[in-house]
Parts: sequence; structure tokens; C-alpha cells
Amino acid sequence: MGLLGLLLLAAVPSTALGQASEVPEPPDSTDAADWADKSDVFGLGANVNLGRSAGLIFRAFLSNTVGVHGNFALRYDSVGGGDEFSIETGLYTSIKVVPFDVGHISMLFGADFLFKSNGEANAGNDVGVLATVGLMGEWFVMRHFSLYGTAGMKLGVVESGGDGFDFIADSSDGTSFGLGAGLMAQAGFTVWFE
Repeated sequence: MGLLGLLLLAAVPSTALGQASEVPEPPDSTDAADWADKSDVFGLGANVNLGRSAGLIFRAFLSNTVGVHGNFALRYDSVGGGDEFSIETGLYTSIKVVPFDVGHISMLFGADFLFKSNGEANAGNDVGVLATVGLMGEWFVMRHFSLYGTAGMKLGVVESGGDGFDFIADSSDGTSFGLGAGLMAQAGFTVWFE
């Protein structure tokens, strides 16, 4: 009877160990392999445009490689003879060219509308409609939070009724239309909602 009991005791741990090895491990929650895949996801955030204005952004990805970005920025300055107020809005499309697990480098294409009221010192307003081409780099610090930066060029039509845009080299003088060109640079963050 003692020998049969010893055999049973020896069999129980080996059976339990065999069953335990068949239990699948839980998925690793720190796996970042898909953080940058934001297909059918939208995000809200904020950015700074080359030190000129701070803005709010809305972003969505139509697929894993194509994104849509909307930007709305305001600026108010109290300058010597009066107040300056400006609005910048933009709509952009991005296409990932170098994707990686926690980010991407993308081509950026879009259009901007700019308006600036120059206050009492210079009563004219400045208006611009510009095409934008550039590069965007984005890093997902966490699954639902990313940091990004963009750099590129703006080129379009500018009406300078006042003192013009400080970041656009306007080829016109006075109240007239002309071609304008300038650098585009933004830095910001996005909170993603899934």
C-alpha cells in the first residue's frame, strides 16, 4: 500500500506541471508594435507654429498610411500703435513614407488660410492663401499620446494691405496681390481616442 501511495504522489506533481505549461501567457501590455497604427482613429491636440501662434489640431487616419490634419490658430499682439490679431487655419494630408513601430516620417501636403488685422497703427489687413509641402515626424510616447514636428515650405497668394506677414516674404507693396513664400514649422502633441 505504501508503494502505491508513493507512485500516486509522484504522478500528481508531474500532471499538474504538464497542465500549467499549456496555459497561454497573457499578452504583453508593453508591446508597442502597433502604437503608430491609428487606422480609423482620431486625435485632438495643440501645436506652436514657428513661434508665431499656438493652435488646436484635429487629426484622423483614413488608413494606416494616410492621415488628415486640421489646424486652427489664433494670435493677439499689443504693438506700439494698436493691437494685432491673426487667424491661421490649415488642412493637410500626410502619407507615411518611413513607418516604424512607435512612429513615422511622412510627406505633408495641404493648404493654409491666413488673416491678420493690423490694428489702429496700420488699418489695412493682410490675407494669404498658401499651399504647404513638407515633412512630418511623429513619435508615440504611449499608445494614446504622440509628439510631432513638421518642417517645409509655404507658397501662395498674399494680399498685403497692412505690414504683411513676418514669416512670408511678400513680393508686393501696398494693397496688392503678390506671391508669398516662407518656411513652415510646427511642433505639437496629440491625444488619440480609440
